Amino acid sequence: MNIARRITLALSMGLLMVPITYAQNGGDFSQQKLEKYSEAQQKITNISQQYRGRLNQAQDRDKAIELQQQAQQQMAKAVISAGLTVEEYNRITEAVQSEPQLRERLRKLQ
Repeated sequence: MNIARRITLALSMGLLMVPITYAQNGGDFSQQKLEKYSEAQQKITNISQQYRGRLNQAQDRDKAIELQQQAQQQMAKAVISAGLTVEEYNRITEAVQSEPQLRERLRKLQ
């Protein structure tokens, strides 16, 4: 799989591609945190969609890496503008993936 496709796949999954800190509080997140997470998630999805086509058309590895870095920066800004840190966003993402009850709470917000 070429670099542009790997990057596109990562972006389409909505990953910030930074180290994930595992949820240490058992996914006990406030309603306010989940609302902020939902807002950030929507922004990240939009950014991912914006960069997907550009990455697919990248002519070389250096351009793909540059686009990946731009996307990561935009995603981090989106998370911060929603009122979370990247670490908080990643903790909630990890918890949502492993905890059905939390996933259901988040689904109700969307």
